Amino acid sequence: MRKSLFFLFLFLSLNVFAQREENTFVADINGNGKRDRILKSLYEKPTFLPSYSEDNKCEERNGHFVKFVLYLDSQKRGIKIFDYLIGDNESQYWQYRIDKTVDLNKDGVKDLIFYAGDDTTQEYVFLIQKRNHFKAVYSGTLDLSGATELSKKNNIISRENQNSPKMIAKWNPKREVFEGRNIKWTAKNCVGMYAEPNNKSNLLNLFQEGEMFEISNKLVDRKNGWQKVVFETAQGLSDGWIESRYLSETSPTKIFLKK
Repeated sequence: MRKSLFFLFLFLSLNVFAQREENTFVADINGNGKRDRILKSLYEKPTFLPSYSEDNKCEERNGHFVKFVLYLDSQKRGIKIFDYLIGDNESQYWQYRIDKTVDLNKDGVKDLIFYAGDDTTQEYVFLIQKRNHFKAVYSGTLDLSGATELSKKNNIISRENQNSPKMIAKWNPKREVFEGRNIKWTAKNCVGMYAEPNNKSNLLNLFQEGEMFEISNKLVDRKNGWQKVVFETAQGLSDGWIESRYLSETSPTKIFLKK
């Protein structure tokens, strides 16, 4: 009996340890040769999101977020460096983590790569480390192929095909953003996609900030401040029109102060 209890205690202890390790990323972030820790935790707050109902509107729901706090060296007081909306009560990403460190802008300082994904969508966020903040660069989510990923050099977003990967966005080292190749990103939250330009009674879908769309440079696909885009739905590929002012040629960014 005591032996069984011992093994049960050992199993539970290892399980708790594994859970703690899963929520901790360890690396030398400040470059002083010592291991720093980044702890992951979840929290909720009201957030405006596209609704699940057929009336296609934005509504306030309980958003689920993941937060990352950096503990330098052996400091007891952490610094919040990043948070990310992973979903709500209806659905959320299965995976969300700091994936690795890389000196993306070649300034001698470690930057971080965050990953979120499930079986249909994935996104990488680059956290460029500055003296007093992290600059989050959102690569965007794309459902068009299910095989969109970053290259090994971490400076190209490509989509696999039968012959060779197709580059759809490239890193601009001077501006520290991704620039689309026949790709654009939504520049605000709750952007509407319509069946026809200027026909706002026929709303097809609503999208969050940072969604990625494939576009055509044909003149026929641009009309009076509107851009035709392609998006994948549960029923397959769909196209519609979004106002050009709500689309960006570069990936969205956000500043997280080290505090």
